[in-house]
Amino acid sequence: MMGTEEKPTPTPVETVAPVNNNVHNSVQQTASTAHVATESYTNSNMGYNSEVAYTHKGPEVYQEQVQVKQAAFQPLSEVAVNNVPKNIDLILDVPLEVSVELGRTKKNIRDILALSAGSLIELNKLAEEPVDIYINGKKIAYGEVVVIDENFGVKITGIVSGEERIRTLSK
Repeated sequence: MMGTEEKPTPTPVETVAPVNNNVHNSVQQTASTAHVATESYTNSNMGYNSEVAYTHKGPEVYQEQVQVKQAAFQPLSEVAVNNVPKNIDLILDVPLEVSVELGRTKKNIRDILALSAGSLIELNKLAEEPVDIYINGKKIAYGEVVVIDENFGVKITGIVSGEERIRTLSK
């Protein structure tokens, strides 16, 4: 036909090269891919042939051989628990906060605002129950309330177990 041109339809041709897996000098090639694509287009109207070659290599990853050795540790020796270090004198004068808790309760804001002189607050412990003794905010013992001269005091009746003290450290 005159006046109209037909556009050529390209036909791609693809060729893929094989994968190379060589190992050299204790270095292992873990991934190697090579793709070679050749495309050929023919334009029949102009008699023009064109071949274009594209080469694309994927990422290559190498990993050196690693030697793993067994770790050697010195055997642990048992340390006597009752041995007090000689440098304990360095901390004997460090002040600690000691507090005694008679009991606890929860109140809402209305009840707190209604408090006045002479109001009573009921606690969650009975009068005969032991009180909790805290050192720097951690419970370490319990005891009973006594009166010494004109002051209150606490007679220690038990020490909290080491396991329980360790559990309360995380709180």
